[in-house]
Amino acid sequence: MKKFLKEWKNLLIFFGMIALVVGLWIGSFYWIKDHVEGATNAGVFGDQFGAVNALFSGLAFAGLIYTILLQREELQAQREELGYTRDEIKGQKLELKAQNETLALQRFENSFFSMLSLHQNMIEKFVIQPGSFGIPNGAVGKDVLSRCESKFTKSVSNNSGLKDSNIFVRGNVINDEYSKIDSGLRNFIKVYFRSLHGILLSLKKHNFTNQSLYADIIKSQFTDSEVLLISLYGLTNEGEYIKSMIEDFQLLEFFQNAKGNLYHDICSLYTSKAFA
Repeated sequence: MKKFLKEWKNLLIFFGMIALVVGLWIGSFYWIKDHVEGATNAGVFGDQFGAVNALFSGLAFAGLIYTILLQREELQAQREELGYTRDEIKGQKLELKAQNETLALQRFENSFFSMLSLHQNMIEKFVIQPGSFGIPNGAVGKDVLSRCESKFTKSVSNNSGLKDSNIFVRGNVINDEYSKIDSGLRNFIKVYFRSLHGILLSLKKHNFTNQSLYADIIKSQFTDSEVLLISLYGLTNEGEYIKSMIEDFQLLEFFQNAKGNLYHDICSLYTSKAFA
């Protein structure tokens, strides 16, 4: 409504100026006819009529100025409209960015929890038949990991080289004792860590700001035996690929609760950030 009234006002001014110019021109014609007699007087008056020409020139100039002002208003309106358009586009971009981030997070979470569920289901299917690997009653699920950790821990603890002040010696002791574990048990360990590595790799790839939240969800699934098994496996040559992730995601946060007798012997083989 405001824009309509403004346009109507401009039209009235424009037509008013036209009417004024036409009126002055017609009035000048009749005035000359009624007041000028003879060629001489007409010539003299013609010279004086330059003032009228000047008037019309002034009116023409005024009309030009008025046109420029109208164009200026139109350009100003266009600039304001473009400004609104830019702000709207900027807002749409920000909204689209937020939507994309939300969708990306949703896709990641669907993938993350699916992988975590598959990881837990895989562990539940671990089975050691009674009598296998020197285990009379056998084992199922996470108890298989506990048995693997127990054999690994026992062999490492019995090696006097673990107490050596040289960290390289301690690292070699852990790797050597791992290689002595029955290949069947090592297969359970390999499958477990490949699956865990896939989950951690997916988390590292997306690098969300709340990444630690998902790492905490992973750690909440660990038993004490798993934490100790993770700490030992990351120090073997076979488990070297996962050691940096153990440190980056602080997977040994609850390591001290796992087995206190190995805590000080292993701590120095990891950076402090592995323990949170």
